[in-house]
Amino acid sequence: MRPSSCATKRGDRNAYLDVSVRDVPFSIVMPVRNEAEYLRQSLPACYKVGPQEVLLCLDDPPHEETVRQARLIAEKLGFADRTRFETVARNPEYSFHQAWVRREGFRRAKHDRILTTDADLVINGNVLKAVGLVGRDDVGLVSCAVLRFAKGPVGFWRATTHYFARFLTKAGIAGLYALWRPHWLDSEDDAISRLPDPRGRGVEGSLVLMGEDIHLYNCMKIKHRCAHVSDICAYNLRADYNERPSIQFEVGRYYAQKRYPFWNVLLKSLALARFHYLHGYFYQRNRREEAPAFDLDTYPFSGAIYIGTRKFWTRSIPMTFEDKPRTYEEKRRFRYELQDYMHGAFRFDTFKGRKVLDIGSGAGIDSAEFIRKGALTVSVDFSSLGARSTKLLLREARLDGHVILADARYLPFKSSWFDIVYSFGVMHHIPNVSEALRETERVLRHRGVFLGMVYNRDSLLYAYSILYMHGIKEGLLAQGKSEVEIASEFSERFPGNPYTKAYSKNELADLLGTCFKRFWIKAYYNVIDTPERRKIKLIIDADKGELGWHLVFKAVKW
Repeated sequence: MRPSSCATKRGDRNAYLDVSVRDVPFSIVMPVRNEAEYLRQSLPACYKVGPQEVLLCLDDPPHEETVRQARLIAEKLGFADRTRFETVARNPEYSFHQAWVRREGFRRAKHDRILTTDADLVINGNVLKAVGLVGRDDVGLVSCAVLRFAKGPVGFWRATTHYFARFLTKAGIAGLYALWRPHWLDSEDDAISRLPDPRGRGVEGSLVLMGEDIHLYNCMKIKHRCAHVSDICAYNLRADYNERPSIQFEVGRYYAQKRYPFWNVLLKSLALARFHYLHGYFYQRNRREEAPAFDLDTYPFSGAIYIGTRKFWTRSIPMTFEDKPRTYEEKRRFRYELQDYMHGAFRFDTFKGRKVLDIGSGAGIDSAEFIRKGALTVSVDFSSLGARSTKLLLREARLDGHVILADARYLPFKSSWFDIVYSFGVMHHIPNVSEALRETERVLRHRGVFLGMVYNRDSLLYAYSILYMHGIKEGLLAQGKSEVEIASEFSERFPGNPYTKAYSKNELADLLGTCFKRFWIKAYYNVIDTPERRKIKLIIDADKGELGWHLVFKAVKW
């Protein structure tokens, strides 16, 4: 399985010679409002990259001067026959009009390979790298780096920060990207119609950053690959609306709602010269009013870490059986016959009508079990492969559930919303697990229940299959490797897992005790791994202690 995202590097320029679009037809889609002054620079730049079609999407009725200027430019440069004007009437079902206009452009374009840009972006030939990637190897969307508008010393400082940050941080989406229309049609959900205009009045918290392009990116990467071209592909002719004090203020509220430490917010405000971050941050901390805090995932400088962990779990997910495809019923039977304690320990059939959050849904088998038993279930996974696997399994099983790509440390839900939070085999893979635990406690209602499983450090599998077979027999402990490093390498079916920490009962009790006053812990699943075979079941006398590999816990919020 390929990773869900990729990025170009400065040393990889020649790699795009094989994906040239000289002979591949593509359309440029550009939503245009009253922006005649920008078209004088941006439209000729579009023609220079050689599209087979430039589609200008205008409001209905269109702005006459804008249409006149566009026609003059097209005729002067010899592109009149390849320039189309489409008027798009307002759709009352869409809160964000520009999102509707752009998507109508996607539908009306002549070609499946589409480059979409804005009237205030002057593009260059680097965009052809993005256009050449989409539609190949399951790539559905490729975003492009944009050089920010720079005016005065502060603008220059911000533009310089953004320029160098593109090499160091996760890339943001800036209104310029290529997409493959068939992948767009089977990826984006109808939530786009409810997305507010981030520049509108009354938009709060992280919603000021949740643009239409970020929404599309987050939908696309669940089912297909996404990429980013880090070379500068365009120059923005006007200031970024994120520089507005009101927008900075709401971003600061978002950081406070997500419990970002002060030093983190201070560094962001200094790096980008956005000092209203601090105003919003302290306002939110003092007032403690609820503010929308969706995990944007693609916003630059978001502090996203654990890249290696995400990459590993995007490569392989347990119980998906990618090498030997199985039906949903076959997967379900295999899971609950192998781990035959689960129905008795978790009692899926007792949650009918209750709101359940499954953190780290992976293959989706447990999410499906909750839904089968009548629970109102939301599944989250920070791996695009996990979210996609859950979504496909629920579709195959004809079960109605919600699947979201999200990080357990930044859950995009209101406080005190769920009756049950379930997390099987996830918490022991999170290095700073206390962050995820605090989020779990936050989204649970009063007397809500947190159910889950972590690996048992006092189990036979840990002692024999991990510490003895690898730590002692192979000499890894003598070489200076820690138990966590050895467990990380050998606890999963495939090598390369960056982090696994097994817990003793006392360690798990101490961890749960930081957020929950009442909890129960019990060991199940007496198995070992051998070089020839994994998960060999053992019969252990009850008086020999709890030596099972799985520590199952139940914690109640009071």
